[in-house]
Amino acid sequence: MELDTRYMDYFGECPRCGDTFKIYRQEIKNAATVSAFLNMEQQKGIAYCLCKKCVKEMSIFTATKDAENTEKRIFEKIPDLNRTKKPSRAEIQLENRLLQKIFGF
Repeated sequence: MELDTRYMDYFGECPRCGDTFKIYRQEIKNAATVSAFLNMEQQKGIAYCLCKKCVKEMSIFTATKDAENTEKRIFEKIPDLNRTKKPSRAEIQLENRLLQKIFGF
């Protein structure tokens, strides 16, 4: 599996809300967390950073919708990462298990 950091490297914005991160003295301000999702079809992990406001607003009740909107915004900026088909339930469960191992949950 390959890690794709293009979104973080080139766009400098929160993919959930679109706010641009400010950079002062080579330090990113207002960034709260680095996260990722997996695209098993392409064997890639796609890394991105969320802003503090979005992390505060997110909850377990909105997690699925937040993830879908975040992925959609990333796919709009980097279309070659887009999935050709919607992942099956089994693929989503596999992605979640792999992410849990990666992030140590």
